[in-house]
Amino acid sequence: DEPALDGGASYDHVLPMLSFAWEAAPRTTLYGGYHRGLTPHIIRDVQEAAEDAGAFVAPPEEVGDNFEIGLRTTAIRGLTLDMAYFHNRIDNYQFGEAFQYDDGSGDRVFSSIDKVELNGFEIYSRLDSRAFTGGPWNVFGEAVYTYVDSEIKRGIDDDGNNVAGNRAPESVKHFANLTLGVDYQARWDASVTWTYRGDYYTDALNTGFSNDVEEGIVDDVWLLSARTNYKVTDQLTLFLAGQNLTDEFYVSDRNDGAKPGVGRTVMGGFTLKFD
Repeated sequence: DEPALDGGASYDHVLPMLSFAWEAAPRTTLYGGYHRGLTPHIIRDVQEAAEDAGAFVAPPEEVGDNFEIGLRTTAIRGLTLDMAYFHNRIDNYQFGEAFQYDDGSGDRVFSSIDKVELNGFEIYSRLDSRAFTGGPWNVFGEAVYTYVDSEIKRGIDDDGNNVAGNRAPESVKHFANLTLGVDYQARWDASVTWTYRGDYYTDALNTGFSNDVEEGIVDDVWLLSARTNYKVTDQLTLFLAGQNLTDEFYVSDRNDGAKPGVGRTVMGGFTLKFD
């Protein structure tokens, strides 16, 4: 007999949020905050839980406590700087496994880990030449870097392995963007960007290189992109953009099997605004 799937689940949580912003110095703001988040487990996994228990079983919900403190400033001439530290504590951390159900449905399995912590920081900076030279031309550079140190504090994977101390699955440790560009007034701009996406694991066991097309580590990659925009009128703008200009072959993820990333792609078009 098919297990009874009739049932329901209710979640009773207080989700507080507190934030602040303080102008600690001219053109410099210190900001921060705390909030608690709630994410119910994907309902598709109720089917497997029902088959195991013979009745409806509500999967555990994901609850996270998230803290952040940062500094934003434009006090230095021509420079915009924004940096922040964050700390996240997540119970029943939900993630998508790299494999599917074996019932032929093709549905991806979602699992959860008892407790995960993420600590990290992010930095954004932009430097504009117009602040020093004046005039209609501006050469600019932007840099973005995010570091995330994720750790499973408590958890057992589906095969019964203790995965405490491992990196959280689907968590990239290093991510960076470096952009160089030029613009002329508000009419034309062009820029090129180098993007670095660090490696990450698809499973809680942190399987290294594997011939399995599903589980395993996804290697890091550098990608090159570029774009340009030309404002013909206040209503019409032309654009041209390219992704992965070096035509790098890489694995974008291993969800439901290893998938290659987008190859060299160039597209153009226009944006038209109506009054």
